[in-house]
Amino acid sequence: MKTFLRISTYVAFVFGGIIALLWYVSSLQQKRKAMDHFQTLTLPVPKEAPVPEEEPEELLPIEAAEIVIKGNRNSKGERIYHLPGGQYYHRVTPVETFSSEEEAQGKGYRKSKR
Repeated sequence: MKTFLRISTYVAFVFGGIIALLWYVSSLQQKRKAMDHFQTLTLPVPKEAPVPEEEPEELLPIEAAEIVIKGNRNSKGERIYHLPGGQYYHRVTPVETFSSEEEAQGKGYRKSKR
């Protein structure tokens, strides 16, 4: 009886391994077919954008009042301000906003390192 249980356990283990291997191979084949399909797709060539008749005479400068500097605190409680274009600027939920770096520094904030 013990021999039968050992053999049946071994057979089930091997059979499960074969099924897993077949499933893996079929998933690789499906991935390969999908990649071949996407590589053979032809994308429509976009038409050239129309050239505007009039060029803008000059670009308007960004006023200092429009620039929003965001201030918040990190997990250590440090006050940090983030400038537009900084790595975390769009992620930050501001606790305070400033119109200049001097204003932020005056309130005890330091510039973000990134």
